[in-house]
Order: sequence, then C-alpha cells, then structure tokens
Amino acid sequence: VRLSSEKEPMRFVAFVEHASAALRALGLTPLLFGAAAEAEYAEEAKTRLRAACEDAVVLSDFIGPPALAAVFAATALNFHPCRYDAYGMSVVEAAAFGAPSVVNGGAKVGAAQLLPADEG
Repeated sequence: VRLSSEKEPMRFVAFVEHASAALRALGLTPLLFGAAAEAEYAEEAKTRLRAACEDAVVLSDFIGPPALAAVFAATALNFHPCRYDAYGMSVVEAAAFGAPSVVNGGAKVGAAQLLPADEG
C-alpha cells in the first residue's frame, strides 16, 4: 500500500493502536509495507505505528520478488485498509501465499470480488 491518504494506511495504524495488546499476546508483529507518496503523512503513519507497537516493522524501500514472497509467506493476515482500490494487488499477493485479507465489507476493492463470501 502506498503511504498516501488515498490508500488509507491510517486505518491500519488505528487498528494496531486499538489491538496492540492482543497482537502482542498472539505473538503477531504488525508490518507496514509501502512506498511513501506523501512524506509528512507517511512519517505520521510510521510514528503512530511504532508508538502503538514498538516491535512493528516498516518497509519503505522497493523489494524484489524473492523478498516480497518472503514477506507474504510469513503473513498471518493481510490488512487492506482503503475503501476504494481499482484492483487491490496486495489482496491477490497475500492469497497467493495462503494469507487471508481483511477488506472493508462496504468497500469497492476490485480484488475482493475474487474472495469467497463470508459464511459466518
């Protein structure tokens, strides 16, 4: 996800702020991954994430296919925060490695159409 307001990474950050104790208890490490399109906005997201969870990992640089595969292979849950995304590539990438994605139910994320409906 680009670290820009249109991709809404602050929704992920807010989730981590709310769930940090539970994430810690489950041994889960939040990872924010994406290029900074808006420098100040991106810095605020990173700062808030690290304040919420000191073990959080932030990857801002481009990584190639092997490193990207390693990230998704270690992903327990992909959080796709934006309410609109023409496609939503991270949803497809996560699914390729067996990681489920959280996608806003009322959102218009193109890749969500590829996901099975919630059964309960």
